Amino acid sequence: MDETVCTDPGIPARAPGFRIVSVTLNSEGETGFVTITSAQLHHRVTLDING
Repeated sequence: MDETVCTDPGIPARAPGFRIVSVTLNSEGETGFVTITSAQLHHRVTLDING
């Protein structure tokens, strides 16, 4: 994760992690709100995407 994300929670810079960005739009197509979730990885994660 970049240094900006790591600073506040005290995570070492460039630690492995992931970020999820969620944007919600209203019925007029305007941005309602944005949520950004960042988390440090403590273990190896494998994701299989089927589609």
